[in-house]
Amino acid sequence: MVAALIPACENKPGDIGVAHPTVADRTADPTTTSTAAAATDAQTVGHIRVAIKKVSVGKVPLKAADGSITDADEPRLMIALRIENTSDTKRSEYNTWVPDLEAAKSVAKLTDERGNDLKRITFGFGNNVVGRTVLDTLTPGKVIGDLLVFEAPAAGANSFHLELPGANCGVKGVFQFTLDAAAFVRPK
Repeated sequence: MVAALIPACENKPGDIGVAHPTVADRTADPTTTSTAAAATDAQTVGHIRVAIKKVSVGKVPLKAADGSITDADEPRLMIALRIENTSDTKRSEYNTWVPDLEAAKSVAKLTDERGNDLKRITFGFGNNVVGRTVLDTLTPGKVIGDLLVFEAPAAGANSFHLELPGANCGVKGVFQFTLDAAAFVRPK
């Protein structure tokens, strides 16, 4: 699974699988009504498009300060994102939705169909999640990847609702996805 993830230092999201967003593509008006969308569709809010490339449960690859890569001890839920600036002229600052600092103004929210929140998982300074982009500037046409990590879901949970505030990439509105647990990639 490590080979399928893209290191944050490269800032190239690559094709790393598919998830199941079920909220329709949103254009400049983030209040548009939601409808079912194909698994490969992305959502656009303002000039930023976000797609979920892969959702998996497994051990998170971590890059230590010395450059070595190890796996976290416990399996976690990982959501690989592709974030694109679709504008020809606008630029935005990007901040990850799962920051190491609790003081962040906006963060990802993941809930199961019962309304239970899944805790965002961070690994502190010195251990960086492979595939995570913490901060970047989204210049016109630029594409980056990020890897969000949450606690492993409870047995029996079938679907999840993911909310990603647009403020993290300089737009107003919220990216919303419904994730089907049956489509998660799991270790064999």
